[in-house]
Amino acid sequence: MITVDFICSKCGAEAHIPKDYYEKRIEEGKGLCTKCYRNLRCAPTDCPAWIVKWFRPRMMQWYKDSLKYNNKCIITGEESNIIHHPTSFATLVRQTYEELGLKPTDTIDCDKELDELLVKKCLEIHYKHGYGVCMSNRVHRLFHRIYGQVQNTPQQLEEFKIMMRLGLWRECL
Repeated sequence: MITVDFICSKCGAEAHIPKDYYEKRIEEGKGLCTKCYRNLRCAPTDCPAWIVKWFRPRMMQWYKDSLKYNNKCIITGEESNIIHHPTSFATLVRQTYEELGLKPTDTIDCDKELDELLVKKCLEIHYKHGYGVCMSNRVHRLFHRIYGQVQNTPQQLEEFKIMMRLGLWRECL
């Protein structure tokens, strides 16, 4: 894997990321480190972190169903209770608001009917995207070190599985 060293155009930090992702960010007009890129992709007007955190414990049924489907790490085969979202959780929350024609606001926990509607729709979207995949803690941390925390895709997961099978990132575990 070819990587690129550069200086973040926003915070000035030295950054080191795979060349493909650097080129994608440059095409988007953003020479940003992973932290600044993540903050930009999940900006307060888009998907505040506290809203994502509000949803997470309310998705337990999907989590439990995913574990029933498979409780062994897709890479190491060891038992684990960590479920990875192939499509990032923040993306699913964003889709929830979009499909309901709403914008993320600070009204969560103020209107019980709206809260129930948001949870129902978010669960529906989770199931539409399929179950999560089981990963050991080490494998899950490595995935997010490589691909970041937001805007993750099923394609990234497939690439990760291939690279792990080829032994390219095993030394990082």
